[in-house]
Amino acid sequence: MEGGRAVELLGRLIAENQAAAATAVAGCERQAITEIFRTLDMCAFAFRMAPNRLDLVKHDVARHQMLMGAAPALQPLLAKVGSCSGPMPWGPSSDRLTEYMDNYLWRCGTLHSLHRLASLERYGLSRTKFEGERRLTIEIEHGRAEAADRHAELWLIAQQLKTTGALAPLSAAQLKRIRRRLDERSSTDLGGWFIRYSFDEALMERGLQRIRQLEAWWPEATALADDAMVGGRTFRQWKDACRLVAAQALSHLEFCTRLVSTHRHLDLRNLLTLYRTRGDIAHGWHANGYEPVWADMATRSMTLDGESNPGWLSHYDTPFPFYVDLGPDFALVPSMSALLNPFVGMVRHLRGHYRRDWDTAVDAREDRLRKELAALFPGPRYEVAPSGFKLKRQDGSVLTDIDAAIVDHLHGTVALVQIKWYDVSSRSLRERDSRRRNMLGAGTWVDRVHGWVANRDSGTVMAALGIRNLSAKSSGPPVLIVMTRHAARFSGEASADRRSAWVSWPEFARTVHGCLSSADVLRIVAARHAPTESSPVDASLAQQISKTLYSFDGVEIEVFIRES
Repeated sequence: MEGGRAVELLGRLIAENQAAAATAVAGCERQAITEIFRTLDMCAFAFRMAPNRLDLVKHDVARHQMLMGAAPALQPLLAKVGSCSGPMPWGPSSDRLTEYMDNYLWRCGTLHSLHRLASLERYGLSRTKFEGERRLTIEIEHGRAEAADRHAELWLIAQQLKTTGALAPLSAAQLKRIRRRLDERSSTDLGGWFIRYSFDEALMERGLQRIRQLEAWWPEATALADDAMVGGRTFRQWKDACRLVAAQALSHLEFCTRLVSTHRHLDLRNLLTLYRTRGDIAHGWHANGYEPVWADMATRSMTLDGESNPGWLSHYDTPFPFYVDLGPDFALVPSMSALLNPFVGMVRHLRGHYRRDWDTAVDAREDRLRKELAALFPGPRYEVAPSGFKLKRQDGSVLTDIDAAIVDHLHGTVALVQIKWYDVSSRSLRERDSRRRNMLGAGTWVDRVHGWVANRDSGTVMAALGIRNLSAKSSGPPVLIVMTRHAARFSGEASADRRSAWVSWPEFARTVHGCLSSADVLRIVAARHAPTESSPVDASLAQQISKTLYSFDGVEIEVFIRES
């Protein structure tokens, strides 16, 4: 295993790529950053608004790599742009610069992705091997369990979007009215290559409603309770600030797509990305009722600059800003965040700048999940305890906590639940490993609760917890469940205690919805999600599902992905 050497090689290739680009665009950093975000905005548009968007999300590797390359590609440019002054250079994209920046963005994304794959070896999830000095192979095991958790989360999101009405199509009459309003308020500008339009309150309100309907799509929107206080503001106020600028971006996108459909000479690439003066940005907040201090706080939480970009880079994440630093006078205003994730940048900022407030606020997460459990298991058949319990030893000392208890009065079954609701880790390897270790730490909880239950049945345990038992029978011992808000399973990990179910909240909800109403649901869920004993997969026997060869500056890198 040569993971350290591979990571070093890939880091050097990334640095050389950045240095070459920085030299090529020296003195034109603002134009280079503009072209990068024009490409990123077009990628976001393709993945969210193109007629064939589902196929593109699944198969368009190049656009995914470009999004992956945003942070490393921007790093050397943002480091210099802070001192840029003078009028903002603004014009349509040139074929030459677009081609150069697109190639640079793709190279950054591909190398950054390969760097992450090689870094997985530290966690036992990849294997690297050199064949000579200029050929590297990386073998990855694709974890089906983690993929299943992601699919379950998508299922739950779809259910929530149906509830909010986000998936309901517009009627022909509604479309006709919207298009008429767009046509009345927009026209070309700057000699015919750009767009101008006047504010429309009805269209803006439509954008605000749309973002509110889609909140369930982005897990960061539920990171805290709406009334949690962070930085002197409620989490709902922070989200509403994001919702405001995201709605402005959606309104802009509607004007752009409509104008392009009626003016065939226009290039959508030139329209999606805007720039604004710092003063105009502040005035926009003030006009919407934000006093200066709050406006400045909101702006900083949504801005990407040379100081904030390294955080995205080290986590292998794509930054989603509403504003991008172009020096003391101007900021770029991309549209990608409104389409792909309006809240992740703000949440990342709050976690980093108001850590004490954030850590205090996360304590309320257990109460929120108990309420969601109560909605999933309505009475009178079911009962979800409104608070947790402390289990005590005979000497009165605390043995451990029960975060939630669910009772099925029809079958006499009780489920004792340990809740693990950690922050979304996205592509960060360090945070992923921290979540994995935290998750496995629940094995101590399983052992203690199992020992406390001993040989008692559900009815006896309910009595010990002070829960009324409305059933005339008990279906056996309580079931134990370790439940996470997001991922509950990790590739390469097979040491979870089989005396408990280990399941994410989305997978739990999907399993419950799939059971017959008369079934002993809690016992079915527990049995289905208890770990099974299996032998480690021999890499030589695993099914190979893909092989890709890359070449960078004379170095060949071949990636094998195997299913595990």
